[in-house]
Amino acid sequence: MSATHPVAPAAVLATLADHLLVDGHDFVLDTKASRGSWLVDARDGTRYLDVFTFYASSPLGMNHP
Repeated sequence: MSATHPVAPAAVLATLADHLLVDGHDFVLDTKASRGSWLVDARDGTRYLDVFTFYASSPLGMNHP
């Protein structure tokens, strides 16, 4: 059984705030429009470059066996 409860992107943070602490970045990720290192805010379509995407794998080098 699966259930979905669609929430408009503009109402996501207000809905979450009813149940948990919502502080930090005011951002709603659009998983369909985001690609690679580019993240898209579902509320207004603003694109952000995620400059930390490569941070965790960088110590392994470029030609790791």
